[in-house]
Amino acid sequence: MAARKGSHVDTSTHASASHADAALLLSLKGSQAPASSSSKNNASFSVAATIIRASSSRRRARAFGNSHSEYAAEEAYRRRHSHSRSPSPPTHVKFEFELNPPDEPEHPLERAARIRTRSKRVPRKSAKGSITLPRVLNRPAYCAVPASRFKPIDPKLAEIPVEYVQDSLAELGPGMLNILASVEFESICDTGEGIPEEVSLSVSDDSSDAPTHVFAIHDRQPDRLRKHIVLYPAHHLVWAANCAKLPEFAPSHPGRPAPGEPYTVPVVPLCIPHSATFADLAAYIYSKRADNLLSALLPDNAFARLADPRRNAHLVYAESLAMKYSAKELLTRYVTRVQGLWRNVCALGLYDQGIWFIIDLVWEVLLNAVAISTGSKVLPGRDVDF
Repeated sequence: MAARKGSHVDTSTHASASHADAALLLSLKGSQAPASSSSKNNASFSVAATIIRASSSRRRARAFGNSHSEYAAEEAYRRRHSHSRSPSPPTHVKFEFELNPPDEPEHPLERAARIRTRSKRVPRKSAKGSITLPRVLNRPAYCAVPASRFKPIDPKLAEIPVEYVQDSLAELGPGMLNILASVEFESICDTGEGIPEEVSLSVSDDSSDAPTHVFAIHDRQPDRLRKHIVLYPAHHLVWAANCAKLPEFAPSHPGRPAPGEPYTVPVVPLCIPHSATFADLAAYIYSKRADNLLSALLPDNAFARLADPRRNAHLVYAESLAMKYSAKELLTRYVTRVQGLWRNVCALGLYDQGIWFIIDLVWEVLLNAVAISTGSKVLPGRDVDF
């Protein structure tokens, strides 16, 4: 197979918030950490070794407060207050909208044919549709990442608090994400069943660890109906630290091969609910960039609009979306996309507080945009602590 460059490659299956919290939103934007210099094939410069060395020089009594532990604390608070005597808010909202407006202009060819036959134009009846959406995209119960996940990567990592590994990867992840952009797939070893067991690839950037595995991303379709799979390079450590519900990874320790030097990695089949949003989710897991994720989920400079400190910025933005897009467009382009991302996050066991803040915020914007577009009332604000 010809070499292809980039963070993923498509291959045929048979061929191979009531109010936007601007301050928190700005803090979630993050920044790209500069890639550190390294020596080729030197294990002491690996990301795992860097985390291990740094952990031994810091005080273990550190009070960890990363986004995963914040998620657990918030979920505990929600459970304690879930049986409040106050009236329960609606769990779903229903919208009705026109599928084809009756006053659509007559096509010139239709008009010409009507004139030739001296017939009258028959008004087209308006077809209406409706959809019921959940008021809130619920968060699953918290499940901690077990430290034993790190033993195949480096046994010493399993002795370090998981929160420390997660904190360290938040700093080192952007450099590792840059490596993925330099990946070239050299060949694909097809087993004849659609998903290869291993692939040969190379990287042109050796500033951080090379990918250890390749995900074979596919959705939940039977093999005979599946149109394609997506091969996406990945670092075992990043995914093991962030996602509690992942399949087992075959051992792989490529280190830092020389730029352009081919090496072989195992393929990990990964069935997810919505393959179209996997790349955006992966970019967030590595970089923690809320601004990039918002731009992937919403149009028209979403981050700047929602980071506006003025009151009800999310409603102002929702109104602008309703003016520009029909309800049908909002539903097919954006609502289905954020629902797909949410399903992926739940399926992978990602309990990062930052991504759940984004999901809550985007969902609130879209529900209000659809409400305004369909002539419904603006939804009452949700009591959500971001």
